[in-house]
Parts: sequence; structure tokens; C-alpha cells
Amino acid sequence: MTEAAVLYLVCSDRAHSGKTLLARLLVDWLLLREASPQVIDLDAPVYPLAGRYPDLARKVDFDHTLGRVSLFDGIVSQPEVQRVLELPVLHMDTFLQEARNLEFFEAVTAAGAHVAFLHLVDCSPAFVERARRLAASLPPEVHYHAVQSIGADDVADDEEVARICEEIGRDGRLQFPRLSADAVALVEEPDFSFVGLMNGDTAPSDLVLRFKLQQFAKTMFAQFNRIALQMEIRAFRESGVV
Repeated sequence: MTEAAVLYLVCSDRAHSGKTLLARLLVDWLLLREASPQVIDLDAPVYPLAGRYPDLARKVDFDHTLGRVSLFDGIVSQPEVQRVLELPVLHMDTFLQEARNLEFFEAVTAAGAHVAFLHLVDCSPAFVERARRLAASLPPEVHYHAVQSIGADDVADDEEVARICEEIGRDGRLQFPRLSADAVALVEEPDFSFVGLMNGDTAPSDLVLRFKLQQFAKTMFAQFNRIALQMEIRAFRESGVV
């Protein structure tokens, strides 16, 4: 049975949360799996994610009705395409409201694709309540994953976020390790990619930094593999295959 395409939605309730990095990891993971994902960037006019992947990018001006309509219609009409969509904080509420009004997620899954919603979280009371409402509002066809940013220096906070993620993330949580300042500086360089890092084409001169980034990528890719497997198993069960 052919593996179904997936619409990966990456979002957060606050800016500068790491969602662009998470989206980049998803794109590079798909490229390493020899997929050719469409990279959807709604962050006009700069389109920072699209700038990383000019040959794969679709830029959408979500402030305009035509842009919204073409986005939703394009995804539903071509369900066989793997996609990564980073959802800017500015457009998150509008996107979700439009998706509900159009029964967009239901249409995508009915067309044969999966939807994976990756939501970067923190443990502030306002966020927790919002995240609960968001998870509850998504149709059961959507695979909702709370993504926990973790770091060595914030053990107490990490444990609290882990508890919240387990509670909210109905399809499991992902752990998103925080990078050191020197690692962040490297991955932000224009010519850096995780594909190049894993294939040996991008080779930081600092061997320790190279190893840490490779371990970081492997940690994330293993979790993406788990999500993909979970979606396929659930699809098989629902089809009566297993």
C-alpha cells in the first residue's frame, strides 16, 4: 500500500518560538526520504521559509481572500503532494476559523491525505487553556501533537511542560531540544541545511558542534518517523487492513 501524503502544519502561539526551525527540520527530513515536499510560506512579504527552499516554495499572501481560497483549494485538489506549512502567529486564528468554516481538514483527509498538527507549547496558564480549546476544536482525523521545547537548564519547567503536553497532545508529544547559541548561529547561515549536514556536504569545522547538530537532527527525525508510522497504522486500522 502506498504511503499517503501528509500536510504538516507547524504553529505556535508566540513568535520566536522555534517553529521555523521545526518546519525546516520537517522539510529536510522529507528530502532525505526522497520526497519532494511543497513548502508553504504565509509570512508575507518576507517569506523567510520560502527563501530557504526556492524550488519547493509556494508563497501565499494570506491577508487577501484570493490567497486564502487558492491555498485551501490547491491543497484539497492535490492531496498526493507532501506539504509543510508554517503557520505564522498573525494568521493562526484566521486560518483555523477558515478551515473550520470550509471543513478543510475533513476534505483533506477524505481526499486521501493525512494531516499532522505540530503545536509548539509552553506552560503559561493562558496558553494551556488555549491549547486545550484548539486541540478539542480539531476534527478527530487530524493528528495533533504538542511539541515541547526542552533544555538542560530548565528541568522544573520542562517537567511541567511535559505533563501539559501529555495531557493536551492526544496523539503524543514531541520533544524539541533547545540549541546552544553557537549552534543556532550556524543553522541560521543562508547555506546551511540539515540535508547537507547529514550527507556530509555541510561540515562545521568544530567537530563537537557538528556531532551535537547531527544528534539533534537524528532525535527530531526519529520522532518524525514515529509520527509517520502512527498515521499509517491508524489509516490501516480504519480501513480494516489491520
